[in-house]
Amino acid sequence: MLIMCQIVLTVLILGLVAGCSKVNEVFDPYPSDDLSIESFNRNKDSFERLAKIFGEDSSLWSIDATGNPRFGDQPALEPSEIRKQEYIKLMKTTGVRSISRHIHTPEDKSIYFQMWWVRNGPFIGSKSKYIVYKDGNTRGFVASLDEIFANGRDANESRQIDADWSLYLDVW
Repeated sequence: MLIMCQIVLTVLILGLVAGCSKVNEVFDPYPSDDLSIESFNRNKDSFERLAKIFGEDSSLWSIDATGNPRFGDQPALEPSEIRKQEYIKLMKTTGVRSISRHIHTPEDKSIYFQMWWVRNGPFIGSKSKYIVYKDGNTRGFVASLDEIFANGRDANESRQIDADWSLYLDVW
């Protein structure tokens, strides 16, 4: 009887751990492409302002919605308090969680606006959706990220919004 209880408890714990990413998605559901594009279009001026100031703050690797900056390998200048407050205000308006450069080179002008993130599994992995400015890394675009997300597999795909903007889905 004791062995049976241990087996049942182990199965329950494993089921709970394996289902953590699904629990996260209940509280923070995946935003559809249509919803993401609608939000982008409604706040396009704010996104463009964020892209402009983040481009000017070239020593920043990323900045989160509370104004906390991270820097790459280059010498960095801390953004002024006024600039941090502008980031915070615009990120709140747009729903952006963080802004980052994924490849920190002078040639790459891509800026990633993280809109959604949840853990994918109990220990490592995540699911993220971004709005990207000047996506210089994508070789081709797909018609729908929603279909790719729904299949449950790893993803690293983009969908074009317009000439300068795209959606990016990263699942691993």
